[in-house]
Amino acid sequence: GIDRIPVISKKGSALGLVSVFDVLLDPRPRRSLRDYTRRLVIAMENASAYRIIRRLRAARLTLAGVVDAERKLTGIVTVEDLVRRLVQNA
Repeated sequence: GIDRIPVISKKGSALGLVSVFDVLLDPRPRRSLRDYTRRLVIAMENASAYRIIRRLRAARLTLAGVVDAERKLTGIVTVEDLVRRLVQNA
């Protein structure tokens, strides 16, 4: 299932990720979405899978936001997706 949702600015750029569990399991009163936002590794559409994996490992994250030339979010990619691509191309 989907448990992390990208947070996007009005202009379409990625600001981070919000974990659904952080929001649902927080015992405190409603807070701003900003309080739950986690960082997101950003990768260009034409970046190599190997390079994105290296950046994700350095950041200790498993998801990257994929952006176009205008820095607008076009998708999300996981380490699993990237490894699968590397194995298929080998």
